[in-house]
Amino acid sequence: MIFFGFAVLFGAVVLGVVVALSRRGDDRSGGGDAHGVRRFFQYLLLYALLLIVANGLAGLLGWALGGPDSLALRFETSLARNLSFVLIGLPLYAALGWWSLGKLRSDPRERQSFGWLFYSTAATTTALVVAMTHLHDVVAGLAEGERWYGSPLVSFVVWGGLWVVHWLVIRRLAHRIVELPLLVGSAIGLLTAAVGLAQFLSGAIEMVAVRNLLLGDGPGLGEDGATLLVGAAAWIPNWWAARTVTRSPLWLGYVFVLGVGGGLATVLTAAGAVLQSLLVWWVGDPRTTDAARHFSDVPEQLSAAIVGGIVWWYHRALVAGPATERTEPKRIYEYLMAGIGLLAAAGGLTALLVAFFEAVTGSPTIVEGTSAINTLLRAATFLLIGAPVWWFFWRRIAREKPEAEIASPTRRIYLFTILGLSSVAAVVALITAVFILFEDLLAGTVGADTLRSLRIAVASLITTGVLAAYHWAVYRGDRRLAPTAPERPRFVLLIGPADDEITKAVRDLTKARVQLWRRADTVPPWSVDAVVAALAGVSADEVVVVAGPDGPQVIEVERD
Repeated sequence: MIFFGFAVLFGAVVLGVVVALSRRGDDRSGGGDAHGVRRFFQYLLLYALLLIVANGLAGLLGWALGGPDSLALRFETSLARNLSFVLIGLPLYAALGWWSLGKLRSDPRERQSFGWLFYSTAATTTALVVAMTHLHDVVAGLAEGERWYGSPLVSFVVWGGLWVVHWLVIRRLAHRIVELPLLVGSAIGLLTAAVGLAQFLSGAIEMVAVRNLLLGDGPGLGEDGATLLVGAAAWIPNWWAARTVTRSPLWLGYVFVLGVGGGLATVLTAAGAVLQSLLVWWVGDPRTTDAARHFSDVPEQLSAAIVGGIVWWYHRALVAGPATERTEPKRIYEYLMAGIGLLAAAGGLTALLVAFFEAVTGSPTIVEGTSAINTLLRAATFLLIGAPVWWFFWRRIAREKPEAEIASPTRRIYLFTILGLSSVAAVVALITAVFILFEDLLAGTVGADTLRSLRIAVASLITTGVLAAYHWAVYRGDRRLAPTAPERPRFVLLIGPADDEITKAVRDLTKARVQLWRRADTVPPWSVDAVVAALAGVSADEVVVVAGPDGPQVIEVERD
């Protein structure tokens, strides 16, 4: 309690300092830094007070609805704490929140500040996660027919209400940074709903196909259904608001990384696991002859593949666009799909090479506890899953017009990413191989065991070498086909009459940094055509264009 009293006193002092700074601060007098400090403490204190008040309210209401057992002596400490939280924290939070809301309404810079971004994201995320947790407990208890008390429901109402209020405030104060809390909430809801749906489908498949038919018993689905319901309840309102936001890099990152990339990666991983189980059962070395035990993980894997496919299909539809239109989001989608397939195929090739080196050295196992034939089947599974995906999308990319494709930044990012990852992996594999070789040389134990120890490093080195060589050849081919860009200045200083059209035309022509200085004396106006003609053929890095009676004059300069 002493610590809590000190925290409240400190909060009151900070609140007073914040108000004083806000009244004295003025951007015209150089108060920008003071505003940043003020916002930092203001929204940090507001978030801390939110946690205090929410926990206090939930504790008090839960105690009031908890029945006679809650009146026991052991609850005196928590009751005193919750009363302190509410009686002290609520007035402070209400005062600071009302004042902050006024600043947000009146000052656009406040809505663009990092402090507001932090608070809006942290408050909505915390309230959403806690509300989801308590709602899950309530729904799961009802579905399973278990007895439940009022505390989880009260906590859900408190935290859910706080989330709704903050969500409405954020929507009312709409700005470009509002997408961050909405997308964070969408991601949390989507992942929760996807996990719940996968578990629910897995339980249903297991109940029908495995438990009832083979063992005569079935699992309950209440827990999984509660997870699905809670995740959907969080995802739908957040995504309904976030999907209308301008397609910013953050929005596209959410769709591509979590929706498209995460969905496809889940499909490939789960489908590969199912295929591997089938291959091991048919031609491999299964650990058991009991089909129910061998395929016990298949319902979960199959459900994950289905849910991942749904997530991938939905988010792909958001960015794919018309089939006849070659947009940059569509290009990003195809290169991302090709990259995921390539990584899966590279893992399969590496495992295949490891198995080959194991066969050469005569080892009966690739990994301890795994037979050689099973490892070969795992490698074949990765290749069968990843290679067709990469080939399908890479062939589609290759059919596009080379001029537009080569000029795309997405293609360059894709090639440099593959080349960079391959180079780093190759260096690590090479260092590992040399270390193992020198270690055995110095110990005088070079032999079959040395080759066996080198198998993973050498396999990785071969795979990364193949990837790097192929994509380097693609990059070199792009360089040969790319049109040679004319040398142009990187900095242009215009000295003459003020004319925004001239500045824009020079910037579009040279792609350089352009500045315009207005001459104080009287000079005849210059034309866009005259300035463009004067800059034609100029290859110096830095030039000055001076307007004069005889037309613009270009002077090559060098800045220190």
